Amino acid sequence: MDFSWIKKKISKHEEESDILFSLSGGRITLETTLGLHSTGRCGISFKTMSGMQFNALTSDITNFLNQSIEEFKITYDTLTDSYGYFWIVLNAKTMEDELAALTAIRDTVEDSGYLQFLLASVFQFQINESSVKNQAYLIYNHKRKNFYPFVPVAKQERNSEYELKIMAVLSKEIPFETNISLWYPLWNIPV
Repeated sequence: MDFSWIKKKISKHEEESDILFSLSGGRITLETTLGLHSTGRCGISFKTMSGMQFNALTSDITNFLNQSIEEFKITYDTLTDSYGYFWIVLNAKTMEDELAALTAIRDTVEDSGYLQFLLASVFQFQINESSVKNQAYLIYNHKRKNFYPFVPVAKQERNSEYELKIMAVLSKEIPFETNISLWYPLWNIPV
């Protein structure tokens, strides 16, 4: 029997996991170079769907998180935003715990056949620079398998200069979206 499809599926899981976990090293670079510190807050969002399958998926994810709270040292909340996206917002003690939990959630979504509905994973950082508002985000686009920065400064306004600074610092450490027109703002991030 040919089981190559299983190997492909496992390698896809590993590839995406490796991409997400590259942020662990990138976090250190952000701290030492720009003074950005991870807040331990992150979130993953996907388009909501009606029906029992979606309810089963969210139930599977919350059951997994409830069983993993000790292992990953996390707390979590779920919500649906004003755009109709379902969010799982995590608080973790370490970036590695954030990444492990998000990877497991992403894998559960894929295994359930809903990967095409994933929007993004978002990681929150605290900025310690007086010229910039307090929060910056690194957004991981699941469809394009890369990161981009988002630094909101006011309602519907962002600090593009600081976003470029973040990209310049991290571009060699994590897969980055090089097409700046695809750095979609996620306003009112619940993270």
